[in-house]
Amino acid sequence: MNSMTRALWRHPVRLTLAICLLVFGVTAAVFWYTPGRDLKLTAEEREWLSNHRTIRLGVTPSTRPLEFFGGKAEYKGMVADYMHILSDRLGVRFEVVETTNLKKLLHMAEDREVDVIAAFWANPATIKYMRFTRPYLVIPTVILVNKNQKEYLQLKDMSDMDLALPKSNAVIDYVRKYYPRIHIQPVYNYLAALLHVSFDEIDATIISLPQASYFIEEKGITNLRVAGHTDYKIYHRIATRSDWPILNSIMQKGLDSITQTERDAIYRKWVTAGSALHLVPSPEQAFLVLLRRSHAVHNPFRRLHHLVEPDPPEACE
Repeated sequence: MNSMTRALWRHPVRLTLAICLLVFGVTAAVFWYTPGRDLKLTAEEREWLSNHRTIRLGVTPSTRPLEFFGGKAEYKGMVADYMHILSDRLGVRFEVVETTNLKKLLHMAEDREVDVIAAFWANPATIKYMRFTRPYLVIPTVILVNKNQKEYLQLKDMSDMDLALPKSNAVIDYVRKYYPRIHIQPVYNYLAALLHVSFDEIDATIISLPQASYFIEEKGITNLRVAGHTDYKIYHRIATRSDWPILNSIMQKGLDSITQTERDAIYRKWVTAGSALHLVPSPEQAFLVLLRRSHAVHNPFRRLHHLVEPDPPEACE
Protein backbone atom coordinates (compact mmCIF):
# COMPACT_ATOMS: atom_id res chain seq x y z
CA MET A 1 0.00 0.00 0.00
CA ASN A 2 1.65 3.29 -1.04
CA SER A 3 1.73 6.49 1.00
CA MET A 4 -1.19 8.12 -0.88
CA THR A 5 -3.43 5.10 -0.27
CA ARG A 6 -2.49 4.96 3.44
CA ALA A 7 -3.28 8.67 3.75
CA LEU A 8 -6.71 8.15 2.24
CA TRP A 9 -7.51 5.28 4.57
CA ARG A 10 -6.51 7.45 7.59
CA HIS A 11 -8.93 10.15 6.48
CA PRO A 12 -12.35 8.61 5.66
CA VAL A 13 -13.68 11.93 4.36
CA ARG A 14 -10.90 12.13 1.80
CA LEU A 15 -11.49 8.48 0.82
CA THR A 16 -15.19 9.13 0.30
CA LEU A 17 -14.43 12.21 -1.77
CA ALA A 18 -11.97 10.26 -3.93
CA ILE A 19 -14.52 7.48 -4.56
CA CYS A 20 -17.17 10.06 -5.49
CA LEU A 21 -14.81 11.74 -7.94
CA LEU A 22 -13.98 8.37 -9.52
CA VAL A 23 -17.67 7.44 -9.90
CA PHE A 24 -18.45 10.90 -11.29
CA GLY A 25 -15.63 10.60 -13.81
CA VAL A 26 -16.82 7.21 -15.10
CA THR A 27 -20.44 8.37 -15.21
CA ALA A 28 -19.49 11.55 -17.04
CA ALA A 29 -17.47 9.60 -19.59
CA VAL A 30 -20.48 7.40 -20.33
CA PHE A 31 -22.95 10.30 -20.30
CA TRP A 32 -20.93 12.52 -22.60
CA TYR A 33 -20.00 9.68 -24.98
CA THR A 34 -21.00 10.71 -28.47
CA PRO A 35 -22.04 7.87 -30.82
CA GLY A 36 -19.94 7.92 -33.94
CA ARG A 37 -17.12 9.94 -32.40
CA ASP A 38 -14.59 7.56 -34.01
CA LEU A 39 -16.23 7.83 -37.45
CA LYS A 40 -15.00 11.37 -38.12
CA LEU A 41 -18.54 12.70 -38.17
CA THR A 42 -18.92 16.46 -38.41
CA ALA A 43 -20.60 18.44 -35.64
CA GLU A 44 -23.62 18.84 -37.93
CA GLU A 45 -23.82 15.08 -38.49
CA ARG A 46 -23.58 14.34 -34.77
CA GLU A 47 -26.30 16.87 -34.06
CA TRP A 48 -28.49 15.33 -36.77
CA LEU A 49 -28.08 11.89 -35.21
CA SER A 50 -28.97 13.23 -31.78
CA ASN A 51 -32.26 14.49 -33.25
CA HIS A 52 -33.00 11.30 -35.22
CA ARG A 53 -32.53 8.40 -32.84
CA THR A 54 -34.97 6.17 -34.75
CA ILE A 55 -34.62 5.53 -38.48
CA ARG A 56 -37.11 3.48 -40.49
CA LEU A 57 -35.25 0.69 -42.28
CA GLY A 58 -36.88 -0.96 -45.28
CA VAL A 59 -36.03 -4.65 -45.80
CA THR A 60 -37.00 -7.51 -48.10
CA PRO A 61 -36.95 -10.61 -45.86
CA SER A 62 -37.60 -13.07 -48.69
CA THR A 63 -33.94 -12.86 -49.79
CA ARG A 64 -32.36 -15.46 -47.49
CA PRO A 65 -29.63 -15.47 -46.33
CA LEU A 66 -29.19 -11.74 -47.03
CA GLU A 67 -32.27 -10.65 -45.10
CA PHE A 68 -34.91 -12.65 -43.26
CA PHE A 69 -36.77 -12.90 -39.98
CA GLY A 70 -35.82 -15.70 -37.61
CA GLY A 71 -37.44 -16.85 -34.40
CA LYS A 72 -39.32 -14.16 -32.46
CA ALA A 73 -39.34 -12.00 -35.61
CA GLU A 74 -35.62 -11.27 -35.26
CA TYR A 75 -34.07 -9.47 -38.23
CA LYS A 76 -31.19 -11.66 -39.42
CA GLY A 77 -28.86 -12.31 -42.35
CA MET A 78 -25.72 -10.92 -43.99
CA VAL A 79 -27.27 -7.50 -44.56
CA ALA A 80 -28.78 -7.49 -41.08
CA ASP A 81 -25.33 -8.05 -39.55
CA TYR A 82 -24.09 -4.91 -41.31
CA MET A 83 -27.12 -2.96 -40.07
CA HIS A 84 -26.58 -4.14 -36.48
CA ILE A 85 -23.00 -2.83 -36.62
CA LEU A 86 -24.18 0.52 -37.99
CA SER A 87 -26.88 0.77 -35.32
CA ASP A 88 -24.29 0.31 -32.58
CA ARG A 89 -21.71 2.68 -34.05
CA LEU A 90 -24.11 5.45 -34.96
CA GLY A 91 -26.15 5.19 -31.78
CA VAL A 92 -29.48 4.88 -33.60
CA ARG A 93 -32.31 2.38 -33.54
CA PHE A 94 -33.45 0.95 -36.84
CA GLU A 95 -37.20 0.43 -36.95
CA VAL A 96 -37.48 -2.45 -39.40
CA VAL A 97 -40.23 -2.09 -42.01
CA GLU A 98 -40.97 -5.31 -43.87
CA THR A 99 -42.16 -5.69 -47.45
CA THR A 100 -42.16 -8.54 -49.95
CA ASN A 101 -39.93 -7.23 -52.75
CA LEU A 102 -37.77 -4.33 -53.88
CA LYS A 103 -40.43 -2.88 -56.18
CA LYS A 104 -42.89 -2.42 -53.30
CA LEU A 105 -40.09 -1.15 -51.08
CA LEU A 106 -39.21 1.54 -53.63
CA HIS A 107 -42.83 2.71 -53.68
CA MET A 108 -42.71 3.03 -49.90
CA ALA A 109 -39.44 4.95 -50.13
CA GLU A 110 -40.86 7.33 -52.72
CA ASP A 111 -43.84 7.98 -50.40
CA ARG A 112 -41.37 8.52 -47.49
CA GLU A 113 -42.75 5.56 -45.55
CA VAL A 114 -39.16 4.35 -45.04
CA ASP A 115 -35.98 6.37 -44.60
CA VAL A 116 -33.38 3.80 -45.63
CA ILE A 117 -33.25 0.68 -47.80
CA ALA A 118 -30.77 -1.75 -46.32
CA ALA A 119 -29.83 -3.64 -49.48
CA PHE A 120 -30.49 -1.90 -52.79
CA TRP A 121 -29.18 -4.03 -55.65
CA ALA A 122 -30.82 -2.52 -58.76
CA ASN A 123 -29.48 0.28 -61.00
CA PRO A 124 -29.23 3.44 -58.85
CA ALA A 125 -29.15 5.73 -61.88
CA THR A 126 -32.88 5.18 -62.43
CA ILE A 127 -33.94 6.27 -58.92
CA LYS A 128 -34.13 10.03 -58.32
CA TYR A 129 -35.75 10.11 -54.87
CA MET A 130 -32.96 8.22 -53.09
CA ARG A 131 -29.21 8.66 -52.59
CA PHE A 132 -26.82 5.75 -52.52
CA THR A 133 -23.68 4.68 -50.71
CA ARG A 134 -20.86 2.89 -52.42
CA PRO A 135 -21.45 -0.88 -52.65
CA TYR A 136 -20.70 -2.50 -49.29
CA LEU A 137 -21.55 -6.06 -50.23
CA VAL A 138 -20.48 -7.47 -53.61
CA ILE A 139 -21.83 -10.95 -54.21
CA PRO A 140 -20.31 -13.19 -56.91
CA THR A 141 -22.53 -15.54 -58.89
CA VAL A 142 -21.95 -19.09 -60.06
CA ILE A 143 -23.42 -21.55 -62.51
CA LEU A 144 -25.13 -24.34 -60.59
CA VAL A 145 -25.86 -27.68 -62.29
CA ASN A 146 -26.90 -31.21 -61.45
CA LYS A 147 -23.98 -33.38 -60.34
CA ASN A 148 -24.61 -35.55 -63.39
CA GLN A 149 -22.99 -32.79 -65.48
CA LYS A 150 -19.25 -33.12 -64.99
CA GLU A 151 -17.79 -30.46 -67.28
CA TYR A 152 -16.64 -26.96 -66.40
CA LEU A 153 -19.03 -24.33 -67.83
CA GLN A 154 -18.85 -20.70 -68.85
CA LEU A 155 -21.80 -18.69 -70.11
CA LYS A 156 -20.15 -18.30 -73.52
CA ASP A 157 -20.17 -22.11 -73.86
CA MET A 158 -23.87 -22.53 -72.94
CA SER A 159 -25.52 -21.69 -76.27
CA ASP A 160 -28.80 -23.60 -76.73
CA MET A 161 -28.77 -24.73 -73.09
CA ASP A 162 -31.72 -24.02 -70.76
CA LEU A 163 -31.18 -21.68 -67.82
CA ALA A 164 -33.73 -21.43 -64.97
CA LEU A 165 -33.94 -17.90 -63.55
CA PRO A 166 -36.48 -16.21 -61.26
CA LYS A 167 -38.88 -13.82 -62.97
CA SER A 168 -37.90 -10.13 -62.85
CA ASN A 169 -34.37 -10.98 -61.70
CA ALA A 170 -31.80 -8.54 -63.09
CA VAL A 171 -29.54 -11.37 -64.22
CA ILE A 172 -32.12 -12.17 -66.94
CA ASP A 173 -31.37 -8.85 -68.66
CA TYR A 174 -27.65 -9.54 -68.35
CA VAL A 175 -27.93 -12.97 -70.00
CA ARG A 176 -30.24 -11.74 -72.76
CA LYS A 177 -27.90 -8.86 -73.59
CA TYR A 178 -24.57 -10.71 -73.61
CA TYR A 179 -25.57 -14.35 -74.25
CA PRO A 180 -28.73 -14.23 -76.37
CA ARG A 181 -28.40 -17.85 -77.53
CA ILE A 182 -29.00 -19.21 -74.03
CA HIS A 183 -32.62 -20.29 -73.50
CA ILE A 184 -34.00 -18.61 -70.38
CA GLN A 185 -36.74 -20.50 -68.53
CA PRO A 186 -38.44 -18.05 -66.10
CA VAL A 187 -39.50 -19.62 -62.79
CA TYR A 188 -41.24 -18.32 -59.66
CA ASN A 189 -38.18 -18.07 -57.39
CA TYR A 190 -34.73 -19.54 -56.76
CA LEU A 191 -36.04 -22.53 -54.88
CA ALA A 192 -38.08 -23.47 -57.97
CA ALA A 193 -35.00 -22.92 -60.17
CA LEU A 194 -32.85 -25.21 -58.03
CA LEU A 195 -35.51 -27.91 -57.90
CA HIS A 196 -35.77 -27.92 -61.71
CA VAL A 197 -32.00 -28.33 -61.93
CA SER A 198 -31.98 -30.94 -59.16
CA PHE A 199 -34.59 -33.03 -61.00
CA ASP A 200 -32.55 -32.65 -64.21
CA GLU A 201 -35.43 -30.84 -65.93
CA ILE A 202 -33.41 -27.69 -66.73
CA ASP A 203 -29.68 -27.58 -67.40
CA ALA A 204 -28.51 -24.90 -64.96
CA THR A 205 -29.16 -21.72 -63.02
CA ILE A 206 -27.13 -18.66 -62.08
CA ILE A 207 -27.20 -17.92 -58.36
CA SER A 208 -25.17 -16.07 -55.75
CA LEU A 209 -22.92 -18.13 -53.50
CA PRO A 210 -24.74 -17.13 -50.27
CA GLN A 211 -28.11 -18.18 -51.70
CA ALA A 212 -26.66 -21.42 -53.04
CA SER A 213 -25.17 -22.10 -49.60
CA TYR A 214 -28.50 -21.45 -47.91
CA PHE A 215 -30.56 -23.70 -50.16
CA ILE A 216 -28.03 -26.53 -50.06
CA GLU A 217 -27.87 -26.44 -46.26
CA GLU A 218 -31.46 -25.59 -45.31
CA LYS A 219 -33.43 -27.35 -48.03
CA GLY A 220 -31.22 -30.43 -48.34
CA ILE A 221 -30.75 -30.16 -52.12
CA THR A 222 -27.48 -32.05 -52.18
CA ASN A 223 -27.21 -33.23 -55.79
CA LEU A 224 -26.02 -29.87 -57.15
CA ARG A 225 -22.54 -28.55 -57.84
CA VAL A 226 -20.88 -25.37 -59.04
CA ALA A 227 -19.89 -25.87 -62.67
CA GLY A 228 -18.37 -22.45 -63.21
CA HIS A 229 -18.24 -18.79 -62.30
CA THR A 230 -19.75 -15.79 -64.08
CA ASP A 231 -18.68 -12.17 -64.44
CA TYR A 232 -22.06 -11.02 -63.15
CA LYS A 233 -21.87 -9.62 -59.62
CA ILE A 234 -24.62 -8.27 -57.40
CA TYR A 235 -23.74 -4.90 -55.86
CA HIS A 236 -25.61 -4.03 -52.67
CA ARG A 237 -25.78 -0.41 -51.54
CA ILE A 238 -27.60 1.42 -48.78
CA ALA A 239 -30.22 3.78 -50.20
CA THR A 240 -31.28 6.86 -48.20
CA ARG A 241 -34.02 9.38 -48.84
CA SER A 242 -32.82 12.19 -51.08
CA ASP A 243 -34.29 14.98 -48.94
CA TRP A 244 -31.92 13.92 -46.11
CA PRO A 245 -28.54 14.17 -47.88
CA ILE A 246 -26.72 14.27 -44.55
CA LEU A 247 -27.97 10.75 -43.78
CA ASN A 248 -26.23 9.42 -46.88
CA SER A 249 -22.92 10.87 -45.67
CA ILE A 250 -23.43 9.40 -42.20
CA MET A 251 -24.25 5.93 -43.52
CA GLN A 252 -21.21 5.96 -45.80
CA LYS A 253 -18.92 6.86 -42.91
CA GLY A 254 -20.48 4.08 -40.87
CA LEU A 255 -19.86 1.56 -43.65
CA ASP A 256 -16.28 2.80 -44.06
CA SER A 257 -15.64 1.99 -40.40
CA ILE A 258 -16.41 -1.71 -40.88
CA THR A 259 -13.08 -3.49 -41.18
CA GLN A 260 -12.19 -6.18 -43.69
CA THR A 261 -11.92 -8.66 -40.81
CA GLU A 262 -15.51 -7.88 -39.81
CA ARG A 263 -16.69 -8.19 -43.41
CA ASP A 264 -14.95 -11.54 -43.84
CA ALA A 265 -16.49 -12.84 -40.62
CA ILE A 266 -19.98 -11.91 -41.82
CA TYR A 267 -19.40 -13.64 -45.15
CA ARG A 268 -18.05 -16.83 -43.55
CA LYS A 269 -20.96 -16.90 -41.11
CA TRP A 270 -23.53 -17.17 -43.90
CA VAL A 271 -21.64 -18.99 -46.66
CA THR A 272 -21.02 -22.41 -45.16
CA ALA A 273 -21.56 -24.89 -47.96
CA GLY A 274 -18.41 -24.35 -49.99
CA SER A 275 -17.26 -27.96 -49.71
CA ALA A 276 -20.75 -29.33 -50.32
CA LEU A 277 -21.05 -27.27 -53.48
CA HIS A 278 -17.78 -28.61 -54.89
CA LEU A 279 -16.53 -25.17 -55.94
CA VAL A 280 -14.74 -25.45 -59.26
CA PRO A 281 -12.00 -23.04 -60.34
CA SER A 282 -11.80 -22.06 -63.97
CA PRO A 283 -8.93 -23.57 -65.99
CA GLU A 284 -7.19 -20.18 -65.94
CA GLN A 285 -7.54 -19.89 -62.16
CA ALA A 286 -6.32 -23.46 -61.66
CA PHE A 287 -3.24 -22.73 -63.78
CA LEU A 288 -2.50 -19.58 -61.78
CA VAL A 289 -2.85 -21.48 -58.50
CA LEU A 290 -0.40 -24.14 -59.70
CA LEU A 291 1.99 -21.46 -60.93
CA ARG A 292 1.85 -19.65 -57.60
CA ARG A 293 2.36 -22.84 -55.63
CA SER A 294 5.38 -23.68 -57.75
CA HIS A 295 6.71 -20.16 -57.19
CA ALA A 296 6.10 -20.49 -53.44
CA VAL A 297 8.28 -23.61 -53.28
CA HIS A 298 11.24 -21.56 -54.47
CA ASN A 299 10.23 -18.53 -52.39
CA PRO A 300 8.90 -19.97 -49.11
CA PHE A 301 8.55 -16.56 -47.45
CA ARG A 302 6.65 -14.93 -50.31
CA ARG A 303 2.99 -14.38 -49.47
CA LEU A 304 0.40 -15.67 -51.93
CA HIS A 305 -2.28 -13.21 -53.05
CA HIS A 306 -5.84 -13.96 -54.15
CA LEU A 307 -7.07 -12.91 -57.55
CA VAL A 308 -8.16 -9.30 -57.24
CA GLU A 309 -11.64 -8.32 -58.38
CA PRO A 310 -12.06 -4.94 -60.10
CA ASP A 311 -13.04 -2.02 -57.90
CA PRO A 312 -16.83 -1.58 -57.59
CA PRO A 313 -18.49 1.54 -58.99
CA GLU A 314 -18.34 4.74 -56.97
CA ALA A 315 -21.29 6.08 -54.98
CA CYS A 316 -24.24 7.43 -56.94
CA GLU A 317 -26.42 10.31 -55.89
